Amino acid sequence: MLRSRAVNVLFTVDLFNEGVDIPEVDCVLFLRPTESATVFLQQLGRGLRLDTGKTSCLVLDFMGNQRREFRFDQRFRALFGGTRQQVTNQIETGITKLPGNCYFRLDKESRKLVLENLRARLQASRARMVAELRVLATQLGRRPTLVEYLSETGYDLTDVYKPSMGGWHALLSETDFLSERPTESDVLLSRRFQLLLHVDSIRRLTLYRDLLAGGRPSLEDLPLQEKRMVEMLTFRLLQSEARQEDSKWETGVERLRQNASASSEFQELCDALFDRVKLHASEEPAMNGCPIFLHRQYMRDEILVGLGLPQLVGARHTQTGRFWIEGINTEIFFVTLDKSEKAFSPSTRYEDFAVSRTRFHWQSQSTTAENSLTGQRYVRQRENGARFLLFVRPKKGDPFVFLGPLKYVSHSGSRPMSIYWDLEHPMPAWFFETCASLRAA
Repeated sequence: MLRSRAVNVLFTVDLFNEGVDIPEVDCVLFLRPTESATVFLQQLGRGLRLDTGKTSCLVLDFMGNQRREFRFDQRFRALFGGTRQQVTNQIETGITKLPGNCYFRLDKESRKLVLENLRARLQASRARMVAELRVLATQLGRRPTLVEYLSETGYDLTDVYKPSMGGWHALLSETDFLSERPTESDVLLSRRFQLLLHVDSIRRLTLYRDLLAGGRPSLEDLPLQEKRMVEMLTFRLLQSEARQEDSKWETGVERLRQNASASSEFQELCDALFDRVKLHASEEPAMNGCPIFLHRQYMRDEILVGLGLPQLVGARHTQTGRFWIEGINTEIFFVTLDKSEKAFSPSTRYEDFAVSRTRFHWQSQSTTAENSLTGQRYVRQRENGARFLLFVRPKKGDPFVFLGPLKYVSHSGSRPMSIYWDLEHPMPAWFFETCASLRAA
């Protein structure tokens, strides 16, 4: 029996479709590091095979003590998703968000060791990050790029752009790798880059990089779709300033062009965002001139700007879960899956969840009756030609993932109405797993 020098990781997988006559083990034991990943997966696969009367597979994973430098945060973030703080909270409470019917548990001693490691990572200091930057520069014989730094150190963009860090050039300025120190205006813009870390549209990133690198000097000649992409950047970077009446759509790019350090840093940031794009596929707009692309991530203000409605950014009625745009016969659904936060009252905790990659259950507002104009707009979609666009985020504060147009299937109830919709395009597997995990939790 392994005791004091072992970290015990245990998780249970519930099985369905009983009755398949494939006798297999119902407990799998892993001993590492002697066993390869291939053997690990083969044994797990055997344990998950079905048999009459078998309802679950218990997995025991014994690991030896790890060095303090071991990145438990990376391992568990890959398993659970979310930030380091969210992973730490899940380990502390024992309530883990795994896909399907998987349950993950750590014994008392293991939980203590893992939490110590995770908390140490949460306390990553500016001095440590700068020291690691210097070491990497010495190894390379030159100043590393942001992509190289992230790859070699295991840090995330959210680490670099935490308010206490100040951004990539703020770190570089402490190592004498910058020929000129960033100006006050550069620093202000750099701190705003944390508001852009969700951008995963290849077309947007390419446009921004080209505009700042001099490949597309003229802004006035841009087509409507690209002008709106530029305006999205303006609203993200300038926030309340962008909502002033005298603000122009191109101000964000112009401000970057006027600040050499911030412009250079933003181009490196675009490269880093490119590097972590999950889905490389053609990006077709949801509507003509609208730079809202399927399965890409957007904040609410970017969605409104992309739809050509910058004047509605911050408007009260656009902060709700849905709003109707009569001029284009389109309704937008904003869905937050995790409604456990205080921001959601019992009357706004609607039952919204993914049934499969192609079907979504959505609940209307509590005042929407089946025979109301709004209710009939949903039910009679085929007749009225209304378009419904679905944007979903895991929790409040996350970017919304655009899941595309919806087709009405059926409904039940009234005040609120519970409606099943079919997605025109299957949602990405990684996002469906996120939806399934939140529903299971």
